[in-house]
Amino acid sequence: MSFAERVRGGELVAGTFVSSASSAIADAAASGGVDWIVVDLEHGVPDFGAAIAIVRGLSARLPIVVRTPPGNAHAGEAALDAGAAGILLPRIDGRDEATALLERTAYSGSRGLARAVPAWGWGADMGDPLARDAHVVRIVQIETAAALEAAEELAALPAVDALFLGAIDLALDLRRRGKEFDLETTAAHVASAALSAGKAAGALVGSPEELGPWSNRGYTLLACSADVRIVADASARIAAEARRLRA
Repeated sequence: MSFAERVRGGELVAGTFVSSASSAIADAAASGGVDWIVVDLEHGVPDFGAAIAIVRGLSARLPIVVRTPPGNAHAGEAALDAGAAGILLPRIDGRDEATALLERTAYSGSRGLARAVPAWGWGADMGDPLARDAHVVRIVQIETAAALEAAEELAALPAVDALFLGAIDLALDLRRRGKEFDLETTAAHVASAALSAGKAAGALVGSPEELGPWSNRGYTLLACSADVRIVADASARIAAEARRLRA
């Protein structure tokens, strides 16, 4: 079963973010058996070449989703040409903005066709590009007050496969507007918007122990922490134990 079929079918898939732009770290993350990896070009190291190298190097082993820089449709097209299984669009405020970006990543929209790229076997695959659209997972982040208000409209877009709650940015954006953020209420709203439209609900969680509670909220597209945070947490545990032994 393809990654797109698993996401659309509501299967729980758990992965992690790679923010370091390190092929070695991404390879190590893939070796652990996660279901998917997000290569982060929004808050991660902004090395586009390194991100594409990770996609090319690992996409045959597991699904790679690329979080593009905000508003950067070209990055999404290039990621898909390199073999990415999908794209994660951040900082979306509404239906029109999402539609314009999604159209650029679909052959049925305005995505250009190049055969001599990894996604097409460097030219060996002469399949139907319009049929290929169905294999791409397109995820829209809900991380602004405007996106939260438009969650139902965004979920209703045919090209959208999942809504991905960005709780940290959303809480900040609401605070800027003098509004309160309640995680449970917001999580329930985003899940309801997604599931009512037959789409998946996704979120970034802090630890493996949080996967269960988020699954119970109706979230099935989950990413757990990020490579740099995992390394930092491991380093902190080492340092804490060393301090304990020296005491």
